[in-house]
Amino acid sequence: MSIDYKIYLVNESASGKNLWCFLSEPEGLNKKSVYANSSTGIFVEPNYLGLNYFVIPYKYALQAGASNNAVQANTKIESSIESTISIDVELGKVYDTQYATAPPKKGPNLTVNQSGSSPTGTLQIQTNSFNKVENEEQKWFENATFGIEMSNGFIGSTWAPAPNEATTITPQFKFYITTGSFEPGTLTDFSIISKNAAEVNLSDFKSLEVTVTLTSEGTFLVTPGQPAQSLTSINKLGIIERYSKLVNTHNQLVERHAETIYLHHQALSKLFSARML
Repeated sequence: MSIDYKIYLVNESASGKNLWCFLSEPEGLNKKSVYANSSTGIFVEPNYLGLNYFVIPYKYALQAGASNNAVQANTKIESSIESTISIDVELGKVYDTQYATAPPKKGPNLTVNQSGSSPTGTLQIQTNSFNKVENEEQKWFENATFGIEMSNGFIGSTWAPAPNEATTITPQFKFYITTGSFEPGTLTDFSIISKNAAEVNLSDFKSLEVTVTLTSEGTFLVTPGQPAQSLTSINKLGIIERYSKLVNTHNQLVERHAETIYLHHQALSKLFSARML
């Protein structure tokens, strides 16, 4: 079972904002054109009294795909012709991707290499000897994506793999929270999403929680733990609960006092009646 982290979102600006979550690209892909890939965003009202947050499992996934869309900025990998396979992955292992050579246009296979291993904290992706040139002539483009599958979307990195290649990557559990009019699943340059974004590192979390605040000045503030408004609400609930218990105790005492007075009056009445006789 994976560990879930929470990124709370607070908007102190004058208007509602779309806030997006992106996962930092892994190390080891610096010789490739790597693009940010996210379908995880939420519209946050200013000074919202409730809670907005992303739940991020500490669990990675690897995808291998092919489509008639090339891997480039402002492009959706999903297209009219597309095939993708996705599996959960573990660090320290090797994964084999088998891309087809067109024609025909076929989807890839993705499996764990039972005999291979990768250094601690990394994973290795091996590709077969497919014909990339011929595939591109057929308008058939390979893609590989690494990231985190969330309950409400995906965050990760996408690149175009080369044939007969072993790529070792080191995941970075680091996130960018930013505003913007991004499209879910549309590839974006990391230089764009990281500019003026809130950078959330693993060390920023407290008890698996962190708060990102968009201030009234338009800058981001990262603070460990839950938002102050949440803690205030919890404190208010605690005060209300204690007051409710106090009122209940008071009512019980009043009832007991009323019963005592009633019994006392009854006793006096009986005593008075006895003297009259």
